[in-house]
Amino acid sequence: MKPYFEKMTDFGKALTEQQIKKAEENVKQIKEVEKTIAEAVEKVKKAGLATEEINKRGEMTVYQRLEYLLDPGTWCPLHTLFDPMEEESGTTGVVDGFSTRWKKNPGQLAWWMDWVKSVENGLSSSASTIKL
Repeated sequence: MKPYFEKMTDFGKALTEQQIKKAEENVKQIKEVEKTIAEAVEKVKKAGLATEEINKRGEMTVYQRLEYLLDPGTWCPLHTLFDPMEEESGTTGVVDGFSTRWKKNPGQLAWWMDWVKSVENGLSSSASTIKL
């Protein structure tokens, strides 16, 4: 397939100055919405005990665990802002999503899968922390 794409003629054309100018207001509005969403996500991430307090205990937050286990830029969160019962904290306390790639340490993947199984079996909760 590579030769096909190498020989394929370009399609589309560059935007004109008038089109770019006409789209500036849309771009501004989209950036404002993105900023609002980013602020809401940050508020959800900070709900509950402070990160510093959890770290003083020698434990990691769920977001620190994800950062430790996954390659940068590969975590795709789902339902971060989902709060059907309008909880006071603004979050359900559930962190879910998927990663496009694990770090190259099979021990980390095994550790994570053991933790997931313990959650499924009711031995741990989704809000629990893992010792460092």
